Amino acid sequence: MSPHLLSVDPPPPIWIYDFRDRPDLPDGPLAPTEYNGRHARVAALLRDILDFHRLEFGWRSHDGRGGRLALFLDSPRHGGWSDPYLGYLGLTGPRTYEGRDGRLYRFDDFAVSADYAAHEFQHLVTHACAELGASTPEAHALNESLSDCFAIAFRHWRARKAGAAARAVDWRFGAGVALEPLSCTRNLAEPGDPRAWTPGFAHWSEVRPNEKGVVDGYALSLVASLAFRRVAYALGEDVLAPARIWQAALADPRMRGVKTFAGFADLTLSTARARWREAEHAVQAGWASVGVAPGAPIIV
Repeated sequence: MSPHLLSVDPPPPIWIYDFRDRPDLPDGPLAPTEYNGRHARVAALLRDILDFHRLEFGWRSHDGRGGRLALFLDSPRHGGWSDPYLGYLGLTGPRTYEGRDGRLYRFDDFAVSADYAAHEFQHLVTHACAELGASTPEAHALNESLSDCFAIAFRHWRARKAGAAARAVDWRFGAGVALEPLSCTRNLAEPGDPRAWTPGFAHWSEVRPNEKGVVDGYALSLVASLAFRRVAYALGEDVLAPARIWQAALADPRMRGVKTFAGFADLTLSTARARWREAEHAVQAGWASVGVAPGAPIIV
C-alpha cells in the first residue's frame, strides 16, 4: 500500500508515512503498512490543526499558502522541519527519557497528543515566517515559546469545538503526555513548577546559565510564554486573543529580522496598536511583567 493521501478542506493533502519497526530513514519508498486506528486519529488531529490555523488566523497549511505536508510516524527524527516545497512533521510514540536527576520518566504517545502535534506544526509555521532556529539560546527560546503557546491555544480551541463546557485554560503544556510523577512538560502559568519536565524562568532578571555554563532555551522560553499567558488573562482569559496578535506579528515581513524577545515584543505591540487597539495595553503590560522591554540585553 502506498502512503495514505488524505484530503482536507481546503487542500493541502497530507502524506502519512509510518516508520514503525524501522531503525532509520530509508533511502527508497517505505514498506507498506496497515491503515489502523492510530493513523485515523493522527489524521483527524492534523485536520483540526489545519482548520484552527485557517479559521482563526486565515493561515493555510504550514506556509500560509496551502503547502503540502508529510507526516512521519515513529521516525528517528522528531519535530517539524521544512524546505521550500514541503513541510515535514515527525511524531513519535511513547518514550522513556532519563531526567537530570538520573531517574527514568515516561511519556505517552506524542503522535496523538493535541499539544505535541500542534507544537511541532507551529515550528513549521514559525520557520515559514522567521529565521529563528536554535542559532542562539534566545532565538531557540522564542521558537519554543511560540510552539508551546499555540499548542495551548489549539488544545483549548479543539476542546470547545468538540462541545466541552467553558472552563479555565489549562496552561500545562504536555499535561497527559508526561506521566507520573510529572504533571506536564512545561507549565506556562507557573514556570517553576517542580513537577514539570522542564522548569524555567518567570522573569528576565532570573535568567542564569545552567551547570554547563549555557542558558537552556526551553527554560528561557517560559519567560516569553508567561507574557503570552498574562496577556490572555488581561483580555478575559481568552487564549485566542493573544494568539491572533502573535500570529499576525509572525506573518509580518518584519519578523524575518526578529531574533530576540524584545524584538518580538515590539512587533506584537505594534501589531496590537495597528489592529487591536483594545489589546495594546495588555500586550505592553504582559511583556513588561516578565522584564522584556526595548533594549533588553541579548542572550548569546
